[in-house]
Amino acid sequence: MVKSNYFQLESFKESGKERWDDFCQKSGDAWLWHSYNSIISKSFWNNFKNISFCVMDRSNRSKIIAIVPLFIIKRRKIIDYSTLESLGGPAIIDDITNKKKKKLISYINFSLQEKLEKYKVNKIEFIYSSLSPKIIKQNRPIPNPLLPYINKDLSSLSWMVKLKNKKESEIFDSFDSSAKQTINKASKKLKFNELKKEDSRKLFNIYYGIHLKTSERKNIKPHNKDYFKYIFEEFPEEN
Repeated sequence: MVKSNYFQLESFKESGKERWDDFCQKSGDAWLWHSYNSIISKSFWNNFKNISFCVMDRSNRSKIIAIVPLFIIKRRKIIDYSTLESLGGPAIIDDITNKKKKKLISYINFSLQEKLEKYKVNKIEFIYSSLSPKIIKQNRPIPNPLLPYINKDLSSLSWMVKLKNKKESEIFDSFDSSAKQTINKASKKLKFNELKKEDSRKLFNIYYGIHLKTSERKNIKPHNKDYFKYIFEEFPEEN
């Protein structure tokens, strides 16, 4: 366990839903992927083990100042090529000095290194959410915000484009040809209506049936049914 006079590690289970989601509401780094329900739902994926954790500030009544969604993905055939994955990447509290932030990032890095050694894997992948509040408000290209962490920067440069004042035809013309074809095919068959609560079970069975057919067609392993069931039945409506 990483020792620090400033910080203390706490597991996802120990932190509790209320404290975890309260932090998500206050951090500009956090988005839906960081939320408690999102992490629980992903725990239903095959071979995914939830090892997410948060960091508490010893000097401020053990207040949560960072959370790290983290899973170990077990992949073993002839050789073990398991990895760690962080969907969303570390999220840090907004109100923090640069000096303390550097110490916090170092602490998170040491903690991640310990996880790599504990589970005997040599790869960790961060996937950043471009829809987090800090990013979506920007009108300029932003360097990869995950660079301070133990990760080779393999990202491509991306930025947000405001669509509010654009015409529908302008938006459609900006898509590549494959996206246009998919939209045209779908628009002939699909109609989107407000979902009533009593219809959710019927829709759930249809949705999961489509997932099974898609998985079979693409020759990939389908997700556990409990994963979709959790999203349909347990996710807060606002998400």
